[in-house]
Amino acid sequence: MTIEDFVKLNINKINTSISSFKDATTNEYIDVDIKNYLQEKLGEDLQNQTTEYLLLNELKGHNFVKAKILDIANKFVLYKPHLEKYFQATVFKNVFAKVGIEDLANKTVEFINAEPNVNDLEIKFIKSNLKNLVTKCLYVASQGGFTADLQHTDYGLRVANEGDSAQFFFIARAMLAGFNCSNVDVRSSRYDAIVDFNSKLIRIQVKGITAGSNISFFDRDRGGQGIDHTHERNRGQRITKADCDIYVAVDKQVGTCYLIPMSFADALDADDAKNVKLSEVANYLERWQTIIDVATQ
Repeated sequence: MTIEDFVKLNINKINTSISSFKDATTNEYIDVDIKNYLQEKLGEDLQNQTTEYLLLNELKGHNFVKAKILDIANKFVLYKPHLEKYFQATVFKNVFAKVGIEDLANKTVEFINAEPNVNDLEIKFIKSNLKNLVTKCLYVASQGGFTADLQHTDYGLRVANEGDSAQFFFIARAMLAGFNCSNVDVRSSRYDAIVDFNSKLIRIQVKGITAGSNISFFDRDRGGQGIDHTHERNRGQRITKADCDIYVAVDKQVGTCYLIPMSFADALDADDAKNVKLSEVANYLERWQTIIDVATQ
């Protein structure tokens, strides 16, 4: 059976449980093959203006309800996360094409200035810088965050590249913050970067996250052709103080960093450590002081 026929036959299951296609011994095509095929198919479909119009018209016909994207993906034989990503980018572009970013920036500053608890003189002091920063932030927002995967690369390569990008995001941010930071090139290492603070080396593990995702203090399960992801050897291992000193979660959309000391992670039980909400680590967002605290303990 061709992968085209296989995907058509199984698209409902693919969009509800792609993980059920991980096992190569029971599936003719595994999840990675399927994702790569469907990513290429979406790219080809979007080159056809009629198909692109029909896709957007379906979303409009469903009143832009996100829950309906699953139905649209199944109807057009597409992978729901790919289609949702395309819809998000397109709607962002359409909305901001009708709104002036500079006008929005001015209105934001005016809104802040109108707050009764805000000191007029303080706003006057920062107004110019505030407007410039808000304009830049609004531009990033208008793009739906930083541009990602324009080349529609192979799934496995894309995952590796995104991991590297998060790593380099952190290193760049750490250097900008004034720290002496270096990349660790050995992929088998349990940490990704080193920060030298007053001759003390702090080991950093970096993970990329996206908006709305949670943090896990476990490695990903190993997968791929011929790999049994259910076997204990291939299950993701817990990340502890023995592996690194600080766990950094980098939001790939906007480049912000959560700098979490491993003392926080080690205090969690195994189940809680698998799925930590961002709200639970909100006090570590952009807390670069964490590096100094860990280094001086």
